[in-house]
Amino acid sequence: MSRLQVKLSDLIEGFDFLSDNLDVYLNIKTGEVIYVEDEWYSLVDGDQDHDELPEWQQECIEIAEEVMYEDYYEPFPTKYEIDEYGMMESFSYTMEKEIKDRLLRAINGRGAFRRFKDEVFELGVREDWFNYREEELKALAIKWFGALDIEIIE
Repeated sequence: MSRLQVKLSDLIEGFDFLSDNLDVYLNIKTGEVIYVEDEWYSLVDGDQDHDELPEWQQECIEIAEEVMYEDYYEPFPTKYEIDEYGMMESFSYTMEKEIKDRLLRAINGRGAFRRFKDEVFELGVREDWFNYREEELKALAIKWFGALDIEIIE
């Protein structure tokens, strides 16, 4: 039997959607990336009659329940486990001195992410940043999911 194939692009997209109120899982039976909003968990065991909810919301609650009680969902790391700031810093060090210095200044203090994005655009290294970040997320996906019996495909 062949190993389950999971698209690298799906894993990277999952990393991109991580947030404080959204959990991301990999279904290791199907290879599908699943998104679950925090509020869906509370509705699983809530007192509200689910039959009165719109169909799309009932489906969301069913997904949350499945994630809660089945063991074939592998959680993605939290957004805090992905060092986006570290990625921006290490990317900066790959640039020539003038660009590096501007990018490193941009990531100091509050608003670092916005300033960094503005600078990579203004400096014309936006594509370089996206390529660098994608490679970093690719390495993270392989590290995070590499122990599973799946094949990560391009």
